[in-house]
Amino acid sequence: MIGTRSGNIFEIEISDDEKLIKPKQGQDIKLKKWIQCVDHETPRNLSVDKTSTRIFTITAMGMFSIWDLKTFELIFTREFHKRAKMIYSFKLSNKVMLVFENEIIVLNSDPVENKFEEMSSYNLKLNTISDCKINTNEKILGVATVSAAAPEVSLYDTEDGFTHLKTLYGFKSSIKYIDFSTDNYYLQ
Repeated sequence: MIGTRSGNIFEIEISDDEKLIKPKQGQDIKLKKWIQCVDHETPRNLSVDKTSTRIFTITAMGMFSIWDLKTFELIFTREFHKRAKMIYSFKLSNKVMLVFENEIIVLNSDPVENKFEEMSSYNLKLNTISDCKINTNEKILGVATVSAAAPEVSLYDTEDGFTHLKTLYGFKSSIKYIDFSTDNYYLQ
């Protein structure tokens, strides 16, 4: 990174093609806000809530943060101290799902309450998770795991907590990705 002064701004060269520009204090430049890294870890994944007003982020080491989309102010943060795989914000209800290496945790993301408490009926402890997806109507969760024996895919009902529906076995190689068809009839 190379910093240079140019008139009323301070430029930081990130790469040959990208520059980060910060206004001098007191200057009236139309620049919203800077997002600052709060935990110096690699961001793993992000998701936007169902009303498009908040951003949910998770870092590789499990730092969960919620940001206001309009002001980029930090609303909530919690350290889980676990290796994170992904984050998913439900679009039809106020829940956010955090996926770690061996566990899935769902938090209540109701913007009125702003407590972000764990919903224990949705928490799962599993073998090593390689991928998980929720179908488009958010009624089925598919989780691909790797155990000592062989890879498997488990399906869970999401209606009132995660209820185990079925486990699919017999895969000859590890499963990296799974996905549901847009009509919710097929899992690939």
